[in-house]
Amino acid sequence: MNTEPKLTNNQPNLENDLPELSQPIYGSLAVAVLQQLLILQGFDANLSVTGNFLNETTVAVIAFQKALSLQQDGIVGPNTWVALAYNAPSI
Repeated sequence: MNTEPKLTNNQPNLENDLPELSQPIYGSLAVAVLQQLLILQGFDANLSVTGNFLNETTVAVIAFQKALSLQQDGIVGPNTWVALAYNAPSI
């Protein structure tokens, strides 16, 4: 009996299922997740998890994008989400 998990069409696709984020956004759960991922990975120690995508978040996103040789536009699109997910520390 094969006990390996099977991928189904219900599996999340990071490249298509996460929203594109850029400033200004207020009170967003997706932005709060983004901020937490940036903090966990050491980008911008002054960043707080607020759910608001403003200048501080943009600075942290650009620093992350630069560190991973991504396009440095401050927009969290598919490439940035995938990099955040695959570079996140295990908790």
